[in-house]
Amino acid sequence: MDPLYIEDTDDWLGTPDPLETCRHQLRMYENEFEALTLKLARALENVQGLVQENDQLKAELKKAQSDVARLHCQTSEQAG
Repeated sequence: MDPLYIEDTDDWLGTPDPLETCRHQLRMYENEFEALTLKLARALENVQGLVQENDQLKAELKKAQSDVARLHCQTSEQAG
């Protein structure tokens, strides 16, 4: 081997054939798909949690508004 071409390793490492290249690419896609699936599952859990929190806040707001209306009515009766 010519010492000037130390990066040329084809003769002892070998070059992947097209099938090996496709298999490697497929494994990379599968790993990416799995990672995205996990991220999507976490995002869905977060959204579901936010929806539940929003429902609770709406219920609290409705109760607070009814309390305000009731207290306003009581103060109007006491003033009048």
